[in-house]
Amino acid sequence: MNDRSQTSTSAASRPAECDSVSTELQRTPLGDRSSHHRVVLLEDSAAERTSSLLAAVDEAARDSGLAVDALYRRDCWWTERDDDAWPAGDSAAAVVRSLQPHALVGIGVGGQGALSLAFSAAVEVAAVAAIAPACELGVWYANDLALQRLFNDAEEARQSEAPLLIPSSPPLRNVLVACDPRDQPCLPSAIRVVSKLSASGIPVESDLLSEVGTSRNDYAACRVGWWMGFLRERLERAAHSLPLLPPER
Repeated sequence: MNDRSQTSTSAASRPAECDSVSTELQRTPLGDRSSHHRVVLLEDSAAERTSSLLAAVDEAARDSGLAVDALYRRDCWWTERDDDAWPAGDSAAAVVRSLQPHALVGIGVGGQGALSLAFSAAVEVAAVAAIAPACELGVWYANDLALQRLFNDAEEARQSEAPLLIPSSPPLRNVLVACDPRDQPCLPSAIRVVSKLSASGIPVESDLLSEVGTSRNDYAACRVGWWMGFLRERLERAAHSLPLLPPER
């Protein structure tokens, strides 16, 4: 699944060097590393990594007082299924859990991953945000080798789509979904998620109308103040029930 909606933007200088978590997975620590509130950003693995997005997230996270770990791995769908491409049969979900996040945010394929991990409680968080979530796994299965590695057939892949994982009475009620209406590969997914949440009586903050930026990552960067502010506000509301984790040294 490719970011075909818009053209790529030029990259700015990277705010931090990428830490290698495995042979292919990259982790970039961003934001206020002294913060007790931890956010994991699942980047769009169907697109090239852009340092301009990381710079925007770093600045917004510092302003919001949040510690963000940005994860990128090419062709990773961020599922809780074991994947032979991970060391020792590990999974993306296990890697995310190891970072002990209080909130998840994802872009594109990462948006599907953030929603599915949060809705299924594979990773327990207080808030989740999805920017242009790419949830049509069943449709894309035939042409996506990574999905074929994870699922036996298109129907099995479809059953892991985030809209189908929304429980009837989820403890998670802090959800944000956004998508540029020009992003045709992801707009149907965003509409499905918002519609299903609304039909289930689950509050969701959404914007599916704003046309911003020239690519999916650029859209996320341009809207970063909004969605980072949402995560900060919801984490502050839930602070009394969150485990207090020590800041990084």
